[in-house]
Amino acid sequence: MKTLNRENIDFELFLKEKIAINCQTEEDCIDFLKMCDEVGIKWGSGRRASSVTYFDSYGKDTCYSYVNSKGDSGLCSGSFGFHSRKIGLRIYKWQTLNNDNKEITDDKDKKEMINHPSHYNQGIEVIDIIESWGLNFSLGNAIKYILRAPHKSNQIEDLKKASWYIKREIEFLEKSCKEDETIVS
Repeated sequence: MKTLNRENIDFELFLKEKIAINCQTEEDCIDFLKMCDEVGIKWGSGRRASSVTYFDSYGKDTCYSYVNSKGDSGLCSGSFGFHSRKIGLRIYKWQTLNNDNKEITDDKDKKEMINHPSHYNQGIEVIDIIESWGLNFSLGNAIKYILRAPHKSNQIEDLKKASWYIKREIEFLEKSCKEDETIVS
């Protein structure tokens, strides 16, 4: 998932309802919503963006988008899943910058990104699916790339990778069937 911050966000895409912003900490929520205040973006109710974060409702899956329908427009909050599946927006992670305009990270965040990255975990982790179904390497990788594709910046590339692993598995099975036929005859 691509990271956006105060230095590189394109509010034009946000206002055109093309992207959503995922804030994984309350600090990120506050930073993003203050940025919305600075550019004049408000909640649909007309309240200042920074008046409420909704982080208590969605936690690290908190996402914001802009809605403009039937004359009503403004910020919308919801979960990562809602924004990616129901609305179909491309989601970018918000990263708060420190005073030197460098991304803020801590050891807990780094460990979480290694063990359970949120963009690979949509309620159940892919590894759990692969292991519970007892899938081999090729099928496991195909499933991995298919399930992760909607959360990546280049979905087509991941789906092509999945296709490559599926083709490899088909070739293996076809070869195995021919060898079995040779042994039987």
